[in-house]
Amino acid sequence: MELERLRLLNNPAEDDFVIQCVQGKSKSFLYSHFQSISCKAGLGAIAQPFLNMRRPRSNEVRIKYGPEKESERLGHSERVMRTHYLDLTMDDFTDIVGK
Repeated sequence: MELERLRLLNNPAEDDFVIQCVQGKSKSFLYSHFQSISCKAGLGAIAQPFLNMRRPRSNEVRIKYGPEKESERLGHSERVMRTHYLDLTMDDFTDIVGK
């Protein structure tokens, strides 16, 4: 993984955070800093980066542990999960219509 490689190259004995300067900063600072890193990496601006990183994990936890544990682990209600994070898979559709 690229971040792990970078962490080991820079200071393996240091803190576990690769991007040190953002700890304790505001959400808008984190967003603009992330966009800056993304553009410098040649990826351009990324729409809704934190939501798009959180959504796959939310769905992995929901599939493995169920919606109650997903909400508990990610810190939001089931309603928020269904509104913002729920992505149905082909397996979900297969289960709905029957095999």
